[in-house]
Amino acid sequence: GYFVSKSLPETLSELEGIISQIGPGMVSLTNIQPPTVYITMNRDFGSDEVASNYIDALIKKNIDCKHIRLPALPLNLDFFTTRISSSLFPQVVSARMVSALRNAKLLHSNGYLTSDPRACNWRDILKPYSNDAGDTLIADKSPISEVLNVAYGMHELSRDGFEEALIFLLKIINDLG
Repeated sequence: GYFVSKSLPETLSELEGIISQIGPGMVSLTNIQPPTVYITMNRDFGSDEVASNYIDALIKKNIDCKHIRLPALPLNLDFFTTRISSSLFPQVVSARMVSALRNAKLLHSNGYLTSDPRACNWRDILKPYSNDAGDTLIADKSPISEVLNVAYGMHELSRDGFEEALIFLLKIINDLG
């Protein structure tokens, strides 16, 4: 937390609040709780239920709060370019990767993953594209693995929803000031 607070721009120095992803933090037993945002993924039913219960408790305490639910993401042709890096995965490479997943029947016709990437064999399919990028494809370390987990929408940290959460907290500060 300290590092993050010291790296924020001066305009955010007065920001006070909690943004929690995946596992919601505890709700204070007192009414002293900063504004709180929970970000969960639509397929993560356990975390979503816990966050919803905390949101209900915060509302009863009249504490500003918000629950952001992140949907699964389709793998468009530029998915790996935009989600990881255009220098590691130029658009033409990203398009080949998405096509390889589609040809292996790991994508629905609308681009969504057919199953949880933690439980299917996408690594053999994308290994030819990972070597040049230096991606080991090791779970929880591989950028490809992480963005596929985000795309599936089940229990993963994501940049999605963070801007919306900050805007919510900043609006509260502006309304108070």
